[in-house]
Amino acid sequence: MTQVTLVRHGQANSNLLDYDQLSPLGQQQMRCLADFYRVHWANPARHSGTLQRLLQSDAALTEILGESHTTQSNPAWNEFDFLDIVSQYRPEWQDPESLKYSMANEPDARRVFLREFRKALGVWMSAETTEAKENYKET
Repeated sequence: MTQVTLVRHGQANSNLLDYDQLSPLGQQQMRCLADFYRVHWANPARHSGTLQRLLQSDAALTEILGESHTTQSNPAWNEFDFLDIVSQYRPEWQDPESLKYSMANEPDARRVFLREFRKALGVWMSAETTEAKENYKET
């Protein structure tokens, strides 16, 4: 019987402007996962998205498992671009430096960003905007 195993990338960087990178903890998570799978892994076919954190996760698995293969990369596996969605809602945040400046002046930047992100998702999901890179109805 064929077995399919889905692996999500390791923890991403917490810096909003450099989110598409694995954090040190994310690297460690992938090493632990590779150690766990080492006895069960039989050089399977692998597929990945094209985001950096996905490719870095795949590279960590490959390095630790000692495999020689080619992972099939396809952007269809990528997560939606949350910064694009929020910048459509808050156009002044299309410039990363403007977003960084706005957040630097907030006492609880994470909470403020999350509040605005939730609002932006609501607009995106209701299809009130057509400017985003991807359409909610298509994802």
